Amino acid sequence: MNNSINDAITMRALIEVDNLYAQEKDRPDGKIKLNVIGGFALMLNNIRKDMTEYTDIDYIGGELPEKLQKIIKDVGIKHGLDAGWINNDALLEGSSREDLEITTGKLNFAPKAKLNCFEVHSLCNQDLLRLKMMAIDTTYMTLETGENFARMKDFSDVKLLMEEMNVDISALKMMTSDYVLEPVVYDIVETYNKTGEVVIEKAMN
Repeated sequence: MNNSINDAITMRALIEVDNLYAQEKDRPDGKIKLNVIGGFALMLNNIRKDMTEYTDIDYIGGELPEKLQKIIKDVGIKHGLDAGWINNDALLEGSSREDLEITTGKLNFAPKAKLNCFEVHSLCNQDLLRLKMMAIDTTYMTLETGENFARMKDFSDVKLLMEEMNVDISALKMMTSDYVLEPVVYDIVETYNKTGEVVIEKAMN
């Protein structure tokens, strides 16, 4: 793990949660595995390098124990974090990782950090890139004419991932075309990579 991740406010808060939960005498045995995706995974993988930037911890897994949820809430309030700063919102209620993978394809995680109570595993870069492209694709399909993308960070993340993985647009299409429904999305990404601007030409329905 890149040591600079310890400078991230989310990691500092997670370590505090871990230390407090470790003091609970009646907690379940064994470590809790956090399979993280999104911005926190990008930090763990050293793709996002600005550790002063805030990102929540999105994980794929079941609900956390009630006592742990209270500690998470209290630590979040102390540090001024969003209410859901650790969340599994990627899963619909009652669904599982296997259910999600029907849509996303298989998700592969690698261990990044071992704490007292947590094992933190991060989604691999190839899968992060696929999920980011799916997010851009979904947003594009729901845009009304004249609207702008609300999640500009997705484009920056895709560019950083492509640079890290040495992937060009042709390779990106090969890797993600089974999951991207609007081919024009690749043109938008390519333009952003060259100019830093998101150019959308969406026809009226």
